[in-house]
Amino acid sequence: MVVPVGEQPSKSALMRAFGARVIEHGRDFDESREYVEDLVAREGLRYVHSANEPDLIAGVGTYALEVLRR
Repeated sequence: MVVPVGEQPSKSALMRAFGARVIEHGRDFDESREYVEDLVAREGLRYVHSANEPDLIAGVGTYALEVLRR
């Protein structure tokens, strides 16, 4: 996970508690994203966009249906 420097410490701590490697880089999310894109190219990692990710979108849609059916 790459987050801007100083991004909510409680969120970073929670991500670490779930086993994520958290890297703080950049002043904002755009700088973090640029760093991620370079990191992915160099290390062959998979980039999961925070919003434009098909599995994430499908999961949110499923969650919304479950809420609406109650």
